[in-house]
Amino acid sequence: MAYRCIMVENKAHLSIRQRHLVIAQEDEHTIPLEDVSALLVESRQSTFSSAALATLAQRGIALLVCDEKHLPCGVLLPYAQHSRHLQVVKRQLALTKPKKNRLWQQVVSAKINNQGHCLR
Repeated sequence: MAYRCIMVENKAHLSIRQRHLVIAQEDEHTIPLEDVSALLVESRQSTFSSAALATLAQRGIALLVCDEKHLPCGVLLPYAQHSRHLQVVKRQLALTKPKKNRLWQQVVSAKINNQGHCLR
């Protein structure tokens, strides 16, 4: 069962070897793919093998990449691997602009409330 969210902060090469995610930096780290639920790559100097990208998508592992400000700017998700995911994407695309704005307002409000709670 996938439970790990992996964050790559420094330059690395990501590949797949024997059903493991291989993160090659100064040292090489391997993580069983079955343990990974999401992968966030913050370093813009990181590289991926095409086999790694395809395998992550096939396994339903979300890959998020960040921009120069270290903010997520893109995501790789499996294409039509599960009917619920495709249905969610279709519903999100069909949202009207006012609905998107209201939802974003709720997200920002919840973040502010959580920050206030943490400060207390």
